[in-house]
Amino acid sequence: MAVAQAVYGSIFGTVTDPTGAVVPNATVTVTDVSKGTTTTAQTGASGDYRVQHLIPDTYSVTVEASGFKKATQDNVVVYADTAPKVDLSLATGSTQESIVVSGAAPLLQAEHVDVNTILNERAVQTLPNFNRNFTAFELLTPGTSYIGWNVGEAENPQRSQQIEVNGQLPFATGYELDGTDNQDPVIGVAVINPNLDAVSEMKVTSQNYDAEFGKAVAGLVTAQTRSGSNNFHGSAFEYWRSDALQARDPFTEYKPDDVTGRIIPGTLHNQFGGSVGGPIVKDKVFFFGDYQGLRERIGSATFTTVPTALAKNTCTSGGNCDLSDYLIPQPGQSQGIQIYDPATSQPFAGNIIPAGRLSAPAVNFMKLIPTPNVASSNPGIPLIANNYLASGSGPFNTNQADVRIDDHFSEKLHLFGRYTYFGSDLSGDPFFGAAGGPGFGSGSFAGTDTARDQSLAAGGDYIVSANWLTDFRFGWYKIHLNEQGPDFNQPLGNQLGIPNANVGDLSLNGGLPQFNIDAPATNGTNGGGNLEYGTSANQFLQNASQFQIVNNWSHLKGNHNIKFGGDVRYGLNHVVGLDNNNVRSGNYHFFALRTAGGTSPGLGFATFMLGDVSQFQRTQTANTNAAERQKRIFSYVQDQWRVTPKLTLTYGLRWEIYFPETVNGKGNGGLLDLDTGDIRIAGYGGFGTNLNVKKSWDNFAPRLGIAYQMFDKTVIRAGYGRVYGQGWSGNTYGEVLTFSFPTQVSQNLNAASNAASVFNLTQGPPGFTFAPIPSNGLFPLPPGVGVPTRPLWVRLPTLDAWNLAIQQQLTPTLALQVSYVGSHGIHNMFDSSNQASPNTQTIAGFNTCGSTVPTPTTSFYGCTVQDINPLTSLPYTQSDRRPYFNGSAQALGVTYGAPFMWTQDLRYNANQATSSYNALQVKVDKRFSNGLQFLSHYTWSKALTHESYYFFIDPHVGYGPSYYNRPHAFVFAGNYDLPFGKGKMVGGSASRWVDRFIGGYALNGTFTWQSGLPWTPGYSLSGSDNDVIGFLNRTGQAFHTSVGSLNKATHKVQFFTPLPNVLDIPGTPNNSEGAFSRPLVGTFGNVGRNSYYGPHYLDTDLSISKSIPIKESLNLQFRADFFNVFNHVNLGQPNSCVDCQDGSAGTISSIVASQDGSSMRRIMLSARVQF
Repeated sequence: MAVAQAVYGSIFGTVTDPTGAVVPNATVTVTDVSKGTTTTAQTGASGDYRVQHLIPDTYSVTVEASGFKKATQDNVVVYADTAPKVDLSLATGSTQESIVVSGAAPLLQAEHVDVNTILNERAVQTLPNFNRNFTAFELLTPGTSYIGWNVGEAENPQRSQQIEVNGQLPFATGYELDGTDNQDPVIGVAVINPNLDAVSEMKVTSQNYDAEFGKAVAGLVTAQTRSGSNNFHGSAFEYWRSDALQARDPFTEYKPDDVTGRIIPGTLHNQFGGSVGGPIVKDKVFFFGDYQGLRERIGSATFTTVPTALAKNTCTSGGNCDLSDYLIPQPGQSQGIQIYDPATSQPFAGNIIPAGRLSAPAVNFMKLIPTPNVASSNPGIPLIANNYLASGSGPFNTNQADVRIDDHFSEKLHLFGRYTYFGSDLSGDPFFGAAGGPGFGSGSFAGTDTARDQSLAAGGDYIVSANWLTDFRFGWYKIHLNEQGPDFNQPLGNQLGIPNANVGDLSLNGGLPQFNIDAPATNGTNGGGNLEYGTSANQFLQNASQFQIVNNWSHLKGNHNIKFGGDVRYGLNHVVGLDNNNVRSGNYHFFALRTAGGTSPGLGFATFMLGDVSQFQRTQTANTNAAERQKRIFSYVQDQWRVTPKLTLTYGLRWEIYFPETVNGKGNGGLLDLDTGDIRIAGYGGFGTNLNVKKSWDNFAPRLGIAYQMFDKTVIRAGYGRVYGQGWSGNTYGEVLTFSFPTQVSQNLNAASNAASVFNLTQGPPGFTFAPIPSNGLFPLPPGVGVPTRPLWVRLPTLDAWNLAIQQQLTPTLALQVSYVGSHGIHNMFDSSNQASPNTQTIAGFNTCGSTVPTPTTSFYGCTVQDINPLTSLPYTQSDRRPYFNGSAQALGVTYGAPFMWTQDLRYNANQATSSYNALQVKVDKRFSNGLQFLSHYTWSKALTHESYYFFIDPHVGYGPSYYNRPHAFVFAGNYDLPFGKGKMVGGSASRWVDRFIGGYALNGTFTWQSGLPWTPGYSLSGSDNDVIGFLNRTGQAFHTSVGSLNKATHKVQFFTPLPNVLDIPGTPNNSEGAFSRPLVGTFGNVGRNSYYGPHYLDTDLSISKSIPIKESLNLQFRADFFNVFNHVNLGQPNSCVDCQDGSAGTISSIVASQDGSSMRRIMLSARVQF
């Protein structure tokens, strides 16, 4: 991506005489007010002028011409990639006389057609910002929405926020710092999240960039670091908050912790640092530097589930395992959970598993699980879910520094350089102690993690002649991550008695296994979700870097501003990681359905104690030296033509070439060909280190824009552009080739049904031996082994976007803009995991009964016989329905796949989803004057996507409203210096000491209201159905949702009334008792994905500050920030099960995830010295 305007701005306009005639050959001098540097230009024959390559700052524009008085426009603010229009009219007279216009320059965007929002230095440094997180300011842009989660601090220690922009996933947002790339190409986050004291401005361009910009489907966030000036300036600051200034979460923080006695877990946040800038040589060489440190312990309290005390004590006693607590019906349930013996399909009497049937490894691990510490509120009824409160905190420490030098070598040549360092250390103990689980470290991390990131930007600009300018850039960054789970190098799985649990190099494969156990049913037959015990991380190591060289040229020819340039990047990525988070010590899943029978949903703990593993994944790594490389070349040409002083046309073309990534040596990577079932091996059998992947030469991106100044204070703009993205998490780069055979594989064992088992813990998982590499470079993928793959050609996410905007300047400092924004995307990423499996079971042609029918004589949802597969003469299995198994799926109507006998899911980074976005965006922008500035906007939008429900067999099934898009959103952000004190409206003549008492107060705040996020109704038996997604059918009856009040006994909020029954048995009258009915076996229901919406979101953040002048140019400021100042409870999504009879249906039991990690009130105190 070319980046000239990512660093610079420009000023243009027309010079006229008193009659309105243009003035050619006038001298235009543009002066940087803070640095004293000047740039000159001449008006052309049409009286037009343009001064380019201006560093963001405040300027004055002076025009001189023979026979006219000198004219000056002060207070012209230039941001990167902006071009304020400054028209000046000369009065007849001597050049020794001058006229100064001191008012603000026009607000209108009269040239560029991009859709953008700019935050100036005052806004960036003074608006409430929970963690002083630069990327969180994206949410002040129209069309943005927080997606509800972040890439965790272990891989994202800089805490780059995940924010949807105009219906596009956040990983498609581009980040630039000082005109160089600032985005991790694998996970899409910002490499450097700059210190707010180092930022001079922030611009979010959400649509229709000039041709010099690309690689950003969702939007482009550009930031400029501050530079020094002729005066020394700087700051020292400290921000502090703790749990003492934090409001309680009404869902989880309503009783003291049994161990600590705290209601709110202990939290301490201390952020400190400073900055300094000034001249090295006045009017010529300047410096700026800053440092920011963080010392933080964020407490967390989580209700989770452990076995009851009776279960734990008896199951580990050496005798029988007594699970009778689960037989007792919970409040709201008509029956308890009876467990069945999978060997006989008969119930275990009294829910007691004989000692001889218990798995020794399960017993050993059960000893490590803590006993419940939350008592039941119902006498005689044991608490079987949410009976353990995990409470604690973990340290997170960071250090970050920048240094920048600017050298105005001459009037023609300007050079700059900036270096940034970021380091972090994160750790946390696991929830369940020796039994592992998620952790108390920030982002629920358990283990230790260190990060050391660096970034360098250097370059300059040179005026070749009056009409030719060029700029050049060099960019470099390096990412270093080292993550280790608890006891990561110890054979803890083997010590439990699981054979082959920890194999090979213990520094890679040590630690506990991960046990994922279905929780006791608090959500009908689906169970109560998944309980994670054991490890969540082995060793993870990443060293990634990128080198970037950019050159741009600009040529002024008459009324044309012609620009062209190129950008070359070379990325290197070395990762010793996990495929799809499958830990090397093994992911063991235990489904409740294994011990289900009759009307009982089964019990995950029972399945675990029997040792019957329902599903198994494990990453196996053979080569830790494999790494990826990729070249990217971008070029563009663009003409900006001022047809008339009021009409500007912009047209250009961008060409992006992404070369297929390569690996760093023979045998250091592979790529699965889904057509042949073979893995291509790098460097063998005619396959190069790029695996012979084809590059795309036709990635041309046209750009077109028109801006027309209809009246002096009215501009109409329209634009269209195509944009390509680089994808993320393996689309085009990283996490595929080196995560494949022969360097790494993932064992992936799935049983024939969810009620079956793949092996027993006492047997241990089957081993995997890396076979010799065939000489022809083709290795057939065996069943039960998973590898990631992608298309055999470079397929880029592609977005066509358009906008129409009308901007009206209402006052000299106030402007209104009304825009229509639309886009259509193809080859998009799937969702936050960016993968979908083409080997998902089909339901096409499968319209009777399958092997999940317990016996041929037991009625299962209207089925009394099992459907026989004619290819096997046996009842259909779930494996039969996979497109890459035995050909049965093709016989049922699936149009792709092959009989490779694969039972495993496949991670396919296909870039195959589509998207659509249409929105009305209304924005009011108030420039700073009389102590006030604000930005306010409203968005009404509709975003349609595939996201996680991409079903290859029938893609339209999962197409629906975006998970993360809130259709209505209103945002206000403002800064106001209160009118009290000397020189102000109140107390204008106050003495110095009175002024210190009543003056210097300021209010800064943001207000956000958004409508709810979408959700999809589910039903209690969807886990037993063979449907892939399990959508319900509509019956035609109304379905009402509304927010109830908090139930202080259950600590839940009711959002809709549960339905008593959604059964719809074939051959009988519809006996559903509400708005929905259960779909027939082998069919999808007609309730669309995300067709209902949850509670709205409301947040008000406010800060009040008091500045005390110590002496001239030296101020002391005290400040208090109130996040969610009114302590509004922003509710999360409801339990979507519409017919669960355990009291969970339609209930909300959590606050919504927000960008600051909590939506309850928190207060932050700070002090700052500014000079």
